[in-house]
Amino acid sequence: MSTGYIARADKETKSYLAVYAAWIDSMTPEEKRDLVKLGLDRPLHPHTVSGALPASTVITSNGLGATSEDSEDDAPEALHPDQWQASMDHAAEELDQQETDYLKLGEAIRALLGLILASSNARLTVECVALVTGILYEGISEAEIAKKHGITRSAVSKRCVEIAEALGLDPSRAMRGVEVRERCAAAQTARKAA
Repeated sequence: MSTGYIARADKETKSYLAVYAAWIDSMTPEEKRDLVKLGLDRPLHPHTVSGALPASTVITSNGLGATSEDSEDDAPEALHPDQWQASMDHAAEELDQQETDYLKLGEAIRALLGLILASSNARLTVECVALVTGILYEGISEAEIAKKHGITRSAVSKRCVEIAEALGLDPSRAMRGVEVRERCAAAQTARKAA
């Protein structure tokens, strides 16, 4: 680990410790007692990146992270309440996005498993999922999958389209585009009518 990284990380840690201390100092005595009960009266990261807590570190409610060598001038500035609120809002937005992403992933996995379990040919469905998602794009085509399973290429294409739509995905490079599929369908209809 480079010393530059350690210095930057230690600086960020000191800033975090100072902000945490300022937050605690802004509370009423009753709020502080509640924090103690919850075990939140101290920060969760009271050490440096380089390893153990330096022996010279003093942990106090108004000087968290300060070392005996630090002067008052070296202490990191506490965030203004508006900056703190903006920081907390940003963190909440990130958590909301992570939760949304997690829920979307769960929905996609449920849809995928539902497709596989409801399929009369799970192996074909898995190969089509791999083609739709681009996992199988190593030269394998719908025609090769069709030949392997003894069905037509259009049947594989139809299954791939159904899967892409069910999962909310655009066609992969290995699939025919919408316009090409529409032209093929029109040609097929014309042949049947003739």
